[in-house]
Amino acid sequence: MIFYNRCVAKFMPIHRMGLGVFWMFNICMQCEAYRSDKTIDLSGPYAICPICGCKHEFLRLPLFVITGASGSGKSRMAIELAKIITDVVVIECDIFWRAEFHEDSGNFWEFREFCLRAAKNICQGGRPVVLCGAASPPQYENCTEFRYFSGIHYLILYCDKEELRQRLKQRPEYRRCHSDDFIKKQQSYNKYLYQLGNTSENMKVLDTGGLSCTEMAVKAREWVHDILSRGDRKSFMIRDNE
Repeated sequence: MIFYNRCVAKFMPIHRMGLGVFWMFNICMQCEAYRSDKTIDLSGPYAICPICGCKHEFLRLPLFVITGASGSGKSRMAIELAKIITDVVVIECDIFWRAEFHEDSGNFWEFREFCLRAAKNICQGGRPVVLCGAASPPQYENCTEFRYFSGIHYLILYCDKEELRQRLKQRPEYRRCHSDDFIKKQQSYNKYLYQLGNTSENMKVLDTGGLSCTEMAVKAREWVHDILSRGDRKSFMIRDNE
């Protein structure tokens, strides 16, 4: 799979490799209109172009999100998780961040659409994606690109507020995490996510206090495998939140 502008993946179907024919997920193979808001027909599942009605089958897989306040351990744990799990693709969302996203007010809609668009195309290779980065419902769920996933599952990384303060104070100066205002905001977000994690079956809280990055990664792998074990990959295309 090859990524390029706006992170729209294009790839070559195996049965057409000799013809040199490429197609992009959001570009209709018939009328060539670029539309992310395709209608989803679960019988395939199929993505249907709203302009000409052309439909193509695709893999509709679950999306995994590992979230938490700054200092909760997301980035370091993502590195360790990628080393020990092979049936999903682990992505640190910071790699997609661009300066212009700072201009987006509210829930950083364009950034989240960007992340989902990348994840959607990666999923067409047959493996679900784990997005690691701060997020909470319904930030992803309200995105246009979210329709291409069968459901969403959150693992919330949490730690005691005093431990969170110590972690942020230990960061290098250039990361600008030492101010009392920033720390208080992260402690508040940390508490909010913890409370949110007890409100839905698709959320789980992992207390990272006293855990090494490797231990956190092992628990995250168990969380992913527990969800994947609920059915075969074909069933993931049509269930979860449906």
